[in-house]
Amino acid sequence: MKNEGFTLVELLAVLLILAFIALIAVPQILNLISESKEKTKERSFSLIEHAADLYLKSEYDLNGLKYPETISLRELKNKGYIENTDEDLDNNVIVTSKFDNYKGSKILYYEGRDKGDYKTLKELIESNEDYIKMNVKINGEIVNKLYGKTISNNYVLYSGQVWRVIETNDNNNSIKLVNDYPITVISYGKDNDYKNSWVKKWLNEVFYNALDRTDLITDTTFCVDAVDVDPSSYTKMESCTNKLKEKVGLLTYEDYIYTYDAENINSDGFLQLSNNKWLITPTQDKSKMWVASTTLSTSVVSSDKTIHPVISLKDNVLVRSGKGTKGDPYILTSERSIKESEFLNHAKVGDFVYMDESNNPYSSTLTTPLSDVNIKMTTDKIIYRIISINEDGSIKLRRETTLTSLPQDIAQDGNRIPFYSIDSGDPLTSCLYTYKEEWGDTGWWYRYYDGGCKGYIFNPNGGSGDFEINTGENIGYFLNNADNSFYNWFSDKSKDMIIKTKYNLYTAGDGSDYSNLNTNPNDVFPKRTYDGEIEVYVGLPYYGEMFIGRKDTAGFYFINRFKNYDNSFMYNLYNSGSITSRTDLIPATLPTITLSPYTYVTGGTGTFADPYTLDI
Repeated sequence: MKNEGFTLVELLAVLLILAFIALIAVPQILNLISESKEKTKERSFSLIEHAADLYLKSEYDLNGLKYPETISLRELKNKGYIENTDEDLDNNVIVTSKFDNYKGSKILYYEGRDKGDYKTLKELIESNEDYIKMNVKINGEIVNKLYGKTISNNYVLYSGQVWRVIETNDNNNSIKLVNDYPITVISYGKDNDYKNSWVKKWLNEVFYNALDRTDLITDTTFCVDAVDVDPSSYTKMESCTNKLKEKVGLLTYEDYIYTYDAENINSDGFLQLSNNKWLITPTQDKSKMWVASTTLSTSVVSSDKTIHPVISLKDNVLVRSGKGTKGDPYILTSERSIKESEFLNHAKVGDFVYMDESNNPYSSTLTTPLSDVNIKMTTDKIIYRIISINEDGSIKLRRETTLTSLPQDIAQDGNRIPFYSIDSGDPLTSCLYTYKEEWGDTGWWYRYYDGGCKGYIFNPNGGSGDFEINTGENIGYFLNNADNSFYNWFSDKSKDMIIKTKYNLYTAGDGSDYSNLNTNPNDVFPKRTYDGEIEVYVGLPYYGEMFIGRKDTAGFYFINRFKNYDNSFMYNLYNSGSITSRTDLIPATLPTITLSPYTYVTGGTGTFADPYTLDI
């Protein structure tokens, strides 16, 4: 019998088949190996964080001691909480605990997670040579300045908030950023001295304390030399006389005017935003500060403007992902997300969550949030934002979209919920639903009741004029107690997690310190039926609260009355960043709710594009 071998053609065919199999299999095998390594690293990191948790419980909780800011791996090893590890023993576990009396609020983060084959934020920002000018003098200091109107890849996600890089600094190894969002609206202060201003107090007491991973922030030098000329007459400063070192501040005059061209003055740069925002730059007139919007102007310090905070990050922070655009910002390796089954109060202020409003019968209320990220919402997935995490571990949320386009049976017109207090008569047959429109002298559309009604939009003489829940034409009643109330839009499981919250009905407005407002009802409003406080499931935003600046084209109500007026509720005046007490316009409504400390996460990453899902 003749033995025959393989022909050359057959061997080549086998080799081709093997090569084809290898082409498919090898990448998959390499991916499996890579995924296995990542999972092993994640388990190792989680074990280190778990060891740090046991250490805190044993060494600190049992002894009533305040938590340290960091715990080194060397300390954990010396105390017997970890054994041999390949990790650098000088690495730290970072401890974040916002409230000493609520131990569940502590968050542990192993900084070894930040180390790997990543580029620094500085590398990525400075690689964009078309939009950065190196070694230019701004605010009397040599920096690398980002400029231009069309620059679109300097967005960074830090602490659950989107920022824009405005410069890098080789002298102090920092990267300067401004918040892309008008975080709040408040008065500047009694005069234009930043050191004693209400703005500085708010930035440090409210905003900075709400940030995550503040260990990444380094001091920023802010120039507060007074400027008394408009940009057309301005000469760039050679040096700054009055300097402040702060963890958080505001844009300066020169920050703003040199963002179109780093060398030549032009206010048409990427910081040109329509809302009026305070700058940190004063004028010689103690009663005025500089304000930036589409142009620069001055404003009295007693007026209300938006706040765009400015910080500096260490320039060695690493970027995990993203393209630097608004829809896909650079995400730092330090940006953490809650794992499945963790409590929501471990999230960051500024993170986004889905709430279930599946009992909402009005699909017309599903409006698209203002963002470069196009998200289609359904009634069981309505986006909310975390605006505070309270000392008891409860979480306050604000609906990200205003209640608009509501039906005629619960709103005076087809676009807003305008009513706040009752007029005499049956709510179903009274003048609530009948109104006229006229063109006023100021150019505003005046809307007013036709018939026996006693005032514009709401009638403070019928009912208390405050936010209340027992009268049929008060917005508090619609939000909480009506048969078709906003509260009843939530699924039953959602209602189980929403808890009643006390709201302080203090007065506020132009010239008010956000933290020291009038809470005595006998001082201004002796006819109040509530003594400055109400406990409800659904409320409205406070004056001076986080994330109330917004960029809407429609104003919205605050829960506070306007200072020195007993016939109006206060609301944000469209996108100008001002507060008004006008009663002839119809603002929209942004409901707020508070969730139980025991609400836990089932998925998502907490970003606007991927909000957390909850066990509701």
